[in-house]
Order: sequence, then C-alpha cells, then structure tokens
Amino acid sequence: MASRMAGRCFSRSSARSSGNRARSRTRSSLVASPAEDVFHTSWLAVPIEELLRDHDPSGSPVTIELRTGDEPLTITVGDGAVTARPGPAEAPDLVLGGDRSMILRLLVGRWTLAEARSAGVTAEGNAKALFRIQPADADDVRKFMDAAAYSKLIAEA
Repeated sequence: MASRMAGRCFSRSSARSSGNRARSRTRSSLVASPAEDVFHTSWLAVPIEELLRDHDPSGSPVTIELRTGDEPLTITVGDGAVTARPGPAEAPDLVLGGDRSMILRLLVGRWTLAEARSAGVTAEGNAKALFRIQPADADDVRKFMDAAAYSKLIAEA
C-alpha cells in the first residue's frame, strides 16, 4: 500500500510540475519583453487633452508637434480648447522631440524647458507656445485628476 501511495504522490507531483511548467510558458508568452514593447505616439492624445488647458483662450491659435515615437502628434491650442491628433503639423509654432516621458513631464509643468533640454528633449521654434498649455503649478493638473491617477502619471513620467 505504501508503494502505491508513493507512486500516486510521485505521479501527482509530476503532474503538478508539468502543469506549473505549462502555466509558466503561458504566462511568459503573454508578457512582452522590453524589446517587444510597443508605444504609439497617438496614445498621448487622451492625457494631453484631459490634462492640459488653453491658458489664453483669446490668444492666437498655437500648434505644437511632438516627435516621440512612431509618428508625430499635433497639439492644437486655441479658443479655450486643447486637441491632439496623430500626424505632423503643417506649420508648427514649436516642435518637441525626445523620450515620451520627458516630454510629458515638460508638458504638465513638472520640468522647465531648460530641464527637459538637459535631459535630451529637443525644441525647435517658439518656446512661448508652452506657456499656453503648461499649468501654472501642479495644482492645476491635480484638479483634473484624482490623487492616485496623478501620482501614477508623475511616477511613470
């Protein structure tokens, strides 16, 4: 009887081991490696439209082009609205290029343009265009988000 139980225990543990290996293979196939991670610049449109505001609605429209990944993203600011769309701008007032997290830090006012440039962000054109959308301070951004979402955004940026 002991040998039959030992056999069962062995069989069960073997089945468990092979089941764990199968689950492990399945999990690893669902998680992309960093080399396989994909980012589309157009994904920035929603946070940009939700977080940024036109601080001079009566001013002339401003266009900012972001170059952070697979395609440019155009931010248009005017008449009290901030909109973002995939694609290049025809005649941007400002073109920002570089890592998406660094550009996001700049846009939400966490960094100055000088700090962003020292981190590798490129800026061509009229830097005053940033003043139209950058919050005066972090409280401007926080009032549009709950505290947890704001903290996560800043931590990821």
